[in-house]
Amino acid sequence: MTLGGRAAPLLDRIHRSADTAEPAKEPDPEDVEHAGDDPAEHLFHKDTAGMRVETAIRLRLRRWLIRGMSKAHLAVQRLSRGRAFGRVAGMPVLLLTTTGRRSGKARTTPLTFFRDGGDLAVVASNGGADRPPDWSLNLEANPRAVVAIGRDTFGVTARTASDEERSRLWTVITATYSGYARYENKTARRIPVVILTPDDAEAARPAALP
Repeated sequence: MTLGGRAAPLLDRIHRSADTAEPAKEPDPEDVEHAGDDPAEHLFHKDTAGMRVETAIRLRLRRWLIRGMSKAHLAVQRLSRGRAFGRVAGMPVLLLTTTGRRSGKARTTPLTFFRDGGDLAVVASNGGADRPPDWSLNLEANPRAVVAIGRDTFGVTARTASDEERSRLWTVITATYSGYARYENKTARRIPVVILTPDDAEAARPAALP
């Protein structure tokens, strides 16, 4: 059982809700000081504040939806031992278990991945948010992690792809799922591609991967 092509429109709908919203900004002190001097100006500032609140709500709702989908996907993967939801939007899925940088607890996240020789490549897009995903921050603190693909589990060491590697992989990644290109256009940060190198090269041999 797979999500197949039906997952791509769903992912797009979740992330598109905040595409057209202006990012929330800190109010200018001068604007705050003089707001209300003129009735029209007061209405303008009230409307601007409302837009900021709406934007914040949209972004929070999107985070909840992504987190909820991730938890549901993880639960189904575990219950089916990797047989269900093995692919999303035409991309294979792995379960990445990192160590929480603050809690020290194991944190597992389902991620789509790409194969690059004996390595695996995952994208730290976070749906185009300016904040990196938690799993990538965890890997910055501790690059050791565990990957599960189907019934196969193995240790990996993570690193950020070099500029040359990212350029080469990004072409493949965005050709496979154009949503990643849209995510990149939404954020001021350069979305990293993270390389996961298995401890045992045989563990990630092509025959063992989707």
